Amino acid sequence: MIDLKTSVTRLSDCHKIEDFRELASRKLPFPVFHYIDGAADDESTKRRNSTAFDDVDLVPDVLAGVDQVDTSVTVLGKKCPLPLMLSPTALQRLFHWQGERAVARAAANFGLWFGISSLATVSIEEVGAMGTNPKMFQLYVHKDKGLNTSMIQRCQAAKFDAIALTVDTIVAGKRERCARSGFTSPPRFTPSSALSYALKPRWALDYLLREKFALPNLDTHVNEGTGNAVSIAEYFNTMLDQSMTWDTAAQIRQDWGGTFVLKGVMSAADARPRYTYSTIGLYRAELFNPPWCDIPAGNPNGTKAPLAPLLRQAMDAGRVSAELYTGPWTDVGTPERLAELNAI
Repeated sequence: MIDLKTSVTRLSDCHKIEDFRELASRKLPFPVFHYIDGAADDESTKRRNSTAFDDVDLVPDVLAGVDQVDTSVTVLGKKCPLPLMLSPTALQRLFHWQGERAVARAAANFGLWFGISSLATVSIEEVGAMGTNPKMFQLYVHKDKGLNTSMIQRCQAAKFDAIALTVDTIVAGKRERCARSGFTSPPRFTPSSALSYALKPRWALDYLLREKFALPNLDTHVNEGTGNAVSIAEYFNTMLDQSMTWDTAAQIRQDWGGTFVLKGVMSAADARPRYTYSTIGLYRAELFNPPWCDIPAGNPNGTKAPLAPLLRQAMDAGRVSAELYTGPWTDVGTPERLAELNAI
């Protein structure tokens, strides 16, 4: 029998998500890799998310005439050629020196939604000027009200198409890998981590010699994360507004005035009453049009809580929204095998 397993050392060796993961582990210092690869506590939710998709069967329709296939969908009122969104991810220039710029170019090339985080390493204005594809800003509500207002106004000026309000990060998850590796933003070079950075000279040279690391959507108001190195847990627990309520969400939606989404609703029980009593919808499980907003159903692959609901349970929130509006969709946090296709 022929052994087809080969070492993954370059992009051309990557044929599935696990190959990209292996390549990342070879290219990145271990604190950076384990930040993007890890989840909360013992990572049980991350494992359960993957297992949940193993129970999904793909049953094709035969004799359906597939000589002409239309994969386009309408997402938040915008026509997209594929049922995909390149979701917001913080600190991307730590993973590769081009960071959000490279992802923005890919999204523009395919006409896909592209989202950036409040903790992005490229500014709202620069991303807004890259391509004509739709763009979303993931808003973390900070205790600094002036910062919240600034980010919303900058998105308006840059003509972003939607804001996604993060509601699943009132407090930070206990990310054990980060606690062990000492990961911070910006990276803090400690005796325990120095060897890892030194063993990845390409990464180290890019970090030291290219554009200085910064969080340009935040550093106008706060120094943490750019000039002052902090862990992600410390940042979330000290900088974010833990008093946020549904009234907060309603006010932000009014201040924004455009397409609005809640990111991180994880149960049908939490979702359903809000359609009765609130003009707020959810974000992850449904694509949606009317004057409300969208609801994604899901847990961000267990990065916030170790026993968050399984994706299949969280998707019930999407079914609730689907009953009221249009078809459900899911922001898939797990890359294994056919998880993305199963979610669709």
